Amino acid sequence: MSQLDLLLYPELRALGEQERERALRCARRTPFDLAELAGMAAAVVLVTSVTRYGVRLDFLDHAAPGLAGFLVAIPLLCLAAGPLLYRRTRRGLHETLRQHAGRVRET
Repeated sequence: MSQLDLLLYPELRALGEQERERALRCARRTPFDLAELAGMAAAVVLVTSVTRYGVRLDFLDHAAPGLAGFLVAIPLLCLAAGPLLYRRTRRGLHETLRQHAGRVRET
């Protein structure tokens, strides 16, 4: 478990070290909801439109702008879709912690 995980998900501090790993793994397997899927689709469309370039027949003229567009698109996708992945993980983590609290109360 990295310090970044604890910084991003402070709720994990309530769990033991081994339980933190399991809870975070389980949270990351949470299915996307409709808002997250729509947001990710919009992020891909937005980044594609920002980094779009014209198709040329000459490969060398085409390769450089394509590579540059790819190098620009990756950070843009992280900025545009990253918060949606974070939201999904937080939602899953809250559900996992709620289930964990229910198991603790039962014992």
